[in-house]
Amino acid sequence: EDAHPDAGPRLRELAATDAQGTSVLVGEDLQPLALPPRFFLSAEAEQIAELLDANPTAGWLIVAGALPERFLRSLGHALHKRRRELALLVVDATRVFLAQRGPAWYRRQGVRLHVLQPIELQAITVNPVAPQSHSFDSLELRELLTQAIADVPIFDVLHGDYPGASRATTAV
Repeated sequence: EDAHPDAGPRLRELAATDAQGTSVLVGEDLQPLALPPRFFLSAEAEQIAELLDANPTAGWLIVAGALPERFLRSLGHALHKRRRELALLVVDATRVFLAQRGPAWYRRQGVRLHVLQPIELQAITVNPVAPQSHSFDSLELRELLTQAIADVPIFDVLHGDYPGASRATTAV
């Protein structure tokens, strides 16, 4: 996907060997430019725009810490306005915090999200009962989720058809 043949290995090397936890901007020469500490947590839209303008050949951002959605929105706006794209390489997927938009939306804005350590979802558990409120039919809820999320087992650990459910409910 990247024009530079050594980009992938070099980017993984930069991300993996960053013992100091410093995030970096990487240009087409594959040389890292260290960003200020907590840049992704504190940068305002103007600072992000200035960084892009000062580094027109930058193609990658390596994120050593958390990646909040607030930063992504500002970055996406700045990239879209400049008709540019930038790939973000996040060391750990558990540090990406998206609540309002998904990766596909940010891709359309010019932000390509990549992670070194993806989350391997093994299963999903549900609780169809809200205390002192409403409840859903467990089987129907699990069926709807199964239709929406393929290839991931979905369990209601307190439902009678879950192995061990009777032990779990009597142990409480």
